[in-house]
Amino acid sequence: MSPQEVRDWLQEVADAQLRLRANEATVESAGLVRSSGPSGRGGTSDPTPRAAMISEECDRLREQVREGEELCHGVRLALGVPGNVLELRYLRLMTWPQVAESLRLSERHAHRMEQQAREWVSLVGLARAKAGRGIAEDGR
Repeated sequence: MSPQEVRDWLQEVADAQLRLRANEATVESAGLVRSSGPSGRGGTSDPTPRAAMISEECDRLREQVREGEELCHGVRLALGVPGNVLELRYLRLMTWPQVAESLRLSERHAHRMEQQAREWVSLVGLARAKAGRGIAEDGR
């Protein structure tokens, strides 16, 4: 996975976070009650096909966001602050100026740290990066 592919993957995580928030707002505004289904995952108590579709979509999006959280945690373990940059930008959906201000960095430095994180993930591979390990396995 190239650094650009890592960025694309992170952007997909951010997009999933946005869609998840929108779906959860739809469920809330429609008055659907969230519950734990037999699988233990969040769902809705509304048996309509639309509610079921939204619930399935939310489950898929939550999994995608969870993978993003794992990556940010792994990067934080291995590199420190670059993991925080990824979390703020792609999970908390902050703008670059907000990320920089939150971490007391210049915006340019925040971008460099994001690039450092992407290059490291590209070097070690997604699975090892999620675990915070710095050695590539099988050349990935």
